Amino acid sequence: MEPTSPYALSKVAQELIGRFYFSEFGRSVVMARPFNHTGPGQTGEYVVGSFARQLADIALGKAEPVMRVGNLDSVRDFLDVRDVADAYRLLLEKGGSGEPYNVCSGEGRQVGEILKSLVAASGLDGKVEIHQDDTPRPGDSPVLVGDNSKVRSAVGWSPEVPFDRSLVDTLEWCYEHPPRSKD
Repeated sequence: MEPTSPYALSKVAQELIGRFYFSEFGRSVVMARPFNHTGPGQTGEYVVGSFARQLADIALGKAEPVMRVGNLDSVRDFLDVRDVADAYRLLLEKGGSGEPYNVCSGEGRQVGEILKSLVAASGLDGKVEIHQDDTPRPGDSPVLVGDNSKVRSAVGWSPEVPFDRSLVDTLEWCYEHPPRSKD
């Protein structure tokens, strides 16, 4: 583990603390290393939630047809939150104490391709202007994809929600749950 950002360092520190409690105090500690997850209910603080919220607001006439996005070249490993919850449940039931597990899809997806898929699913293809700030954040890796073979073999888990279904469900959730007014 070689963290390249304060965020990554905080994750390594958490895992080291978990390992310490396991080895020194005999505590049952199962460590999950979650990668990006998405799905219905995700807030606009995360990339897929942000894209879906902006598109829903445009489609509902609550925003101009302009999207503000970050770096679209990044490749990330996305997993539906329903699959994440299933993996966590199985890890609690069957995971090895003191063991870390990557909770991920094992597939890299370019953020720009995700945006294209969501725009197409929204029916706004060709009707939205994209304003991109492609300045990478300090310490941000261009590609971050996990290997889920350990969690698959240890607890019998595998992702079940197709990624395109996850995108559509996230977008539909945004249509059905417009943001509350700020007054």
